[in-house]
Amino acid sequence: MSCIKKLWLVCSITSLILTFIGLDYCPLRAEAQDSGEEKKQWTLHFHFYAQSQAAGMIGWADNTGHVSFDVPEEGKSILVQGPLVVKGTNINETHGTLIIRGSAQHGQLRFVPDNKVVLTLHGFSQSLDLFEGEEEIVLPLKEGARKTFTSNWEGGSGKVIWRLVENKQIWRVTVDGWDRFAKGEEPIALTRPKSLGKPSPWTYGTGKSATVKYNAAQYGVLVHWRMVIDVEIEKDSYKKGKGDVSIVSESPYCKPSSVYNCQAQRFNIVNAPFTVKKGEKSGQHLNLTVYYKGVNHKTSPVLLFVSFKCQLDKLAAKMTIAYWNTKKHSYASQEVSAGYKLYFPNLISVELIDNWSKSEGSQGEDGSRVYKVKKMS
Repeated sequence: MSCIKKLWLVCSITSLILTFIGLDYCPLRAEAQDSGEEKKQWTLHFHFYAQSQAAGMIGWADNTGHVSFDVPEEGKSILVQGPLVVKGTNINETHGTLIIRGSAQHGQLRFVPDNKVVLTLHGFSQSLDLFEGEEEIVLPLKEGARKTFTSNWEGGSGKVIWRLVENKQIWRVTVDGWDRFAKGEEPIALTRPKSLGKPSPWTYGTGKSATVKYNAAQYGVLVHWRMVIDVEIEKDSYKKGKGDVSIVSESPYCKPSSVYNCQAQRFNIVNAPFTVKKGEKSGQHLNLTVYYKGVNHKTSPVLLFVSFKCQLDKLAAKMTIAYWNTKKHSYASQEVSAGYKLYFPNLISVELIDNWSKSEGSQGEDGSRVYKVKKMS
């Protein structure tokens, strides 16, 4: 017999029976994951979950615990204690103590778990030994190191997870965005009237010099901006975050091309640098709510104001915009100025995995986003 014994609580039809089932937890699946650099402050998490069916009834157990410690010098032993919670079928949540005895050797944490917990059943107290006969468990001293044991038996299955996390981590979340600020209507390629034959793109000129004609023009600038947020994780939970926004580049935009030549005149980022109003961490998944915190702790969204100036090319307009010389277009201004406002994203969801990334849309096009995550410490 190896690993965890006496872990299972089963309810009978007439009364609750505390039954210790010897689960041979030979690791059918064991994983080790690591990333990042070594740190001195750690938390070791324990989680056991099992489900079984007996006498037509479904029973379950769900036990969790953790201990925090400083990594000792090579070869020296550690003895640490932390909270343990035991609950299961018809078992009220009971609190006890998780005990870890071990040492650090060659970049590994080697330990044997123990516990102190007393269950009260129908007025009687009963000590529960979760780890009797447990063998030594070995984890690399790396962030995210994990060892998982699974087992199946007739009528049920169970899983034990040991997971090591740094007490304090700094992650950098970067969001790159591209947004178009433009005047005019979305242009539509026109077709020849049916009186001139089959409908086809209306062109100006012939051969290679032919130009498709449009009903209108849209013009402005495409802005590439970047939001950088530094997030602090402590004891596997979100603690705080802060960030800033900058403009990476801007480029002229016009459709059809060449009708207007536009340039940004002014950028104004409002409410930055900012703080993260709220953070929620579940496993590796992190949700952030971004707001600027101002006077009297009032929160406001982070904004970008953009103004640009455009110069009209009348010849290009005449060649590409249908009916340009009609009254509708004859007074088109040779120089146009405009200002726009952009609300930066305030809800951001990422995975806390070093060098993780995700794209939305085609990078570099209007409305596209690229999310990146980097572990800083």
